[in-house]
Amino acid sequence: MAELYSLSLTEAAKLSEEDFCRVRFPERTKRAARMARREDALRCLGAGALIAGVLGAEERELTFGEYGKPALPPGRPFFNLSHSGDYILLAVDRAPVGVDIEKSDDRHLSAARVICTPEERSWMVVDPVPRFHTLWTMKESVLKQMGCGIRRAPGSFSVLPLIAGQALEDFGTPLYAVSGELEGCRIALCTVSPAPLPRLRSVTAEELTGGAFCNEI
Repeated sequence: MAELYSLSLTEAAKLSEEDFCRVRFPERTKRAARMARREDALRCLGAGALIAGVLGAEERELTFGEYGKPALPPGRPFFNLSHSGDYILLAVDRAPVGVDIEKSDDRHLSAARVICTPEERSWMVVDPVPRFHTLWTMKESVLKQMGCGIRRAPGSFSVLPLIAGQALEDFGTPLYAVSGELEGCRIALCTVSPAPLPRLRSVTAEELTGGAFCNEI
């Protein structure tokens, strides 16, 4: 069963770049240092800290798929990352997994014309903002699970079967997704087996740097 971890930007700001991120993810740390917005830099560093702290991995161990999805060597857990607003999420599973988080607001509703199918847009009408973000995060989690990213147009498939608790068959293998909320954000998790949304574990900078997860994964 998948596991889901969250790190707030407040906790990410407590991370010691010198002692933790810089040693384990030197290139990511350099990339974060070049970012103009502090929030973007914290999301970048926090994502690396989650990989290092929860999975016990370093930057040099990562490989990347055809479309840039990071992975650990065979035999290690699969993982996926997402961030939005004040949170960074890490999903971990024994099979390919995809996770997405998006801050819920009405700024992106116009994107429904491109992201959603006509049937999905009809489903949105009842409650546009939360339903749009449910559709959006589910589609992103599916694309991230498959590792194809924007190479597959989100409007080319419907996630209404997933919302109904059914499998999505559009990608050649049955996929399942569940949706939830996190303090003003919508989240979605895509896996290869049907399961409820796992309990979201909120982690601290101290836990990540102190080896709290070394015997869990």
